[in-house]
Amino acid sequence: MTKALQIGDVYDGRSCISVLPTEIIPFLASYNLIGQLLSQSIIESAIAPITCTQAETSHALKQFYQHWDLTTEQKIQDWCLRYCLTQEQLELFATRKLRVEKFKQITWGHQLESYFLKYI
Repeated sequence: MTKALQIGDVYDGRSCISVLPTEIIPFLASYNLIGQLLSQSIIESAIAPITCTQAETSHALKQFYQHWDLTTEQKIQDWCLRYCLTQEQLELFATRKLRVEKFKQITWGHQLESYFLKYI
């Protein structure tokens, strides 16, 4: 069986495709990162249908830009190119925490009050 991992995307017509060596899987395993990669993949699948309003997205992007000191449009574009992200992927990345919180509220929000009262 051949082990291979390819990560890539295209941004603004410039290719960001990077073929990683087959040794990457044992490397990830040696640092115990495969479990983390899988758990993050499961979280991404769970929050995929969760959306944010335009206002929530704008606020998340503003906080994200401030955190990474992305003060100009050029810095934002350079950052996206560096990490091979499209604008859509950047928005998903910036709103990830909010989408996880929304998922928690949708999934378990109705149980929180009874759980809290049960253990007081």
